[in-house]
Amino acid sequence: MSEYLSIHAHIEIQASVLQSVVACSKKKYGPNQKGNFQIDTAEELNNLISRFLAEKDFASFAADCANY
Repeated sequence: MSEYLSIHAHIEIQASVLQSVVACSKKKYGPNQKGNFQIDTAEELNNLISRFLAEKDFASFAADCANY
């Protein structure tokens, strides 16, 4: 099993992607007892991208020097 590292990177995404993350996170977690949403959308986006990279074999993509 490979080690995973937590990194901070700047990426460009469409505003609509972030809107989708917010909307889906609100549906997933719902409001608290006071009716407010307390969702870490940055962490939700992190989890979503990490899962996507793992499922789409980013390691092989990154290992192929032709992709640079």
